[in-house]
Amino acid sequence: MSQYEFADQCGISSTLVSLIETGKENVTIDTLQLLSSHMGMSLSELFKNELITYFVFPSTEKVEEMEYHTYGIGALCDNTMITYVPDISRDYNKIKELVTLCNNENLALEHLLDIAEDEVLSDL
Repeated sequence: MSQYEFADQCGISSTLVSLIETGKENVTIDTLQLLSSHMGMSLSELFKNELITYFVFPSTEKVEEMEYHTYGIGALCDNTMITYVPDISRDYNKIKELVTLCNNENLALEHLLDIAEDEVLSDL
């Protein structure tokens, strides 16, 4: 199957697939799940035997001309950023604790969204 055919089956552009394949594009966890499912494997299988390292992912959010610093979680594999979940919380220390927990527990990548959603819901 060509890269173009694979991209078409996944519903994304072949350019995006190429950028992901060469490590030039940071992808969302949803896109990683989409790609892995079209390859017939889970995210765990896709990154099997690969150590995932999580880190605090800072960003800035602009609301009504005010800038707020928000923090999410990024994931590295072989020192390459493979995905991130932005804007989970404005509390850096809370995200730092969450990142430490993810790294200490060797969190499987497919559970990152669950952890992020739980954290967002706890802030409400």
